[in-house]
Amino acid sequence: MPAPRTQLNSLTGLRFFAAMAVVLYHVHLYFPAVSDSLAIFGYGYTGVSFFFILSGFVLAWSHRPNFRPGRFYWNRVARIWPLHLLTMLVAIWIPALSVASNPGGSPRRLSSRSPRPGSRGVLS
Repeated sequence: MPAPRTQLNSLTGLRFFAAMAVVLYHVHLYFPAVSDSLAIFGYGYTGVSFFFILSGFVLAWSHRPNFRPGRFYWNRVARIWPLHLLTMLVAIWIPALSVASNPGGSPRRLSSRSPRPGSRGVLS
């Protein structure tokens, strides 16, 4: 009989706060006028580090001694690859859509830099 799966509900709640920190950080980058009043917006990048630490903890917590490494890697690929493929297709489709919506001109580019003070955002 397999062991019952243990849920770590308190850690699931912490994931929400880490995700909101990342969202608020992106609001800070793309809409500086909205976020200038709160300095906390600038610390959202720590949510990504928290996710990595939390993921490592959950993987170690859920490890079973009789679990084969090959099965572990297969489960990881099966869980991650479909979303990765979808994201890749969207990343290919968005620039093509930008070129199609701007005939005769150059495509609009997304900058990888933070917006400068006084600028309207990262679209140039």
